[in-house]
Amino acid sequence: MGFIRGTAITLFSIIFLISLLLMNLTLVVSWSMQHDIFQPAIKSSVTDLLKSTVGVENMFTEEERTYMGSYCLIDSEYNFTYENYSVTIPCQVIEEGPDSIIDYGLDSFTNEVYYAEYNCEIWDCVKNSSFPLVLFSKKAMDYWRAKFILLAIISLVLFALIFLLSRNRPTTFIVTGILLIISSLPFRGFDWVLKLLPSEFSEIFSAFFTKAHSVFMIILIIGIAFIISGILCKIFGWKMKFSEDSDKKDDSNKKIDSNKENLSKSEVREIVKEEISKKNLPKQKQKKRK
Repeated sequence: MGFIRGTAITLFSIIFLISLLLMNLTLVVSWSMQHDIFQPAIKSSVTDLLKSTVGVENMFTEEERTYMGSYCLIDSEYNFTYENYSVTIPCQVIEEGPDSIIDYGLDSFTNEVYYAEYNCEIWDCVKNSSFPLVLFSKKAMDYWRAKFILLAIISLVLFALIFLLSRNRPTTFIVTGILLIISSLPFRGFDWVLKLLPSEFSEIFSAFFTKAHSVFMIILIIGIAFIISGILCKIFGWKMKFSEDSDKKDDSNKKIDSNKENLSKSEVREIVKEEISKKNLPKQKQKKRK
């Protein structure tokens, strides 16, 4: 029975660690993709990419700049088209130069992509599009948040199973804290992941993990709290029983076992006495005859 219990706890602990890692990953992505956090990060990444690959000065020819200036004498807005994408830019922004045009255009474009309606499941959208813009949308953020909630529930269920199966529950708290800390370590810094990616994608990829260090700190603190709780329970002798009934049952079982031991000993003594008395009976009879 003890072997089965230990095997089950080990198996659940491994699954629990995997669940914690995935839970932390989905929390990082969903938290990083909140609009006020994600939009500045993705815009900065795309801007740096354009400057390094295309070059701001190459995006507008002298003829295009002259045409935009002439158009602004007639209208207050200019409909700018680049790579099949159309953005309406105020003439006030155009007068400030190419950098302002790119900044305003990217801001408008990323907002449009983020709040767009995607009438398909997220992975179907990815498969059916040449460039999966849905991955940069609120729909993706909601998807990762739902996965985080699901994995958090699974992790709680696994912790409850380990807690119920374990006889040494303070130790279970300590082990859970250690597993939480281990699961947080990969999110301490994502520089090692960015180095594995091509330089043109690393900047964009980093926008999905802007909250990695925050998640690392939160999970680390929770893990330390679990360890401290387990140590305190060991120091003060708290066994984390659900009720006093379990203690009473254990005491009653111990008493029954001790009674059984006492009864068996007394029975043995009686048998020994009977055997001795049987052996002494013939001698006593002989003495009486004499």
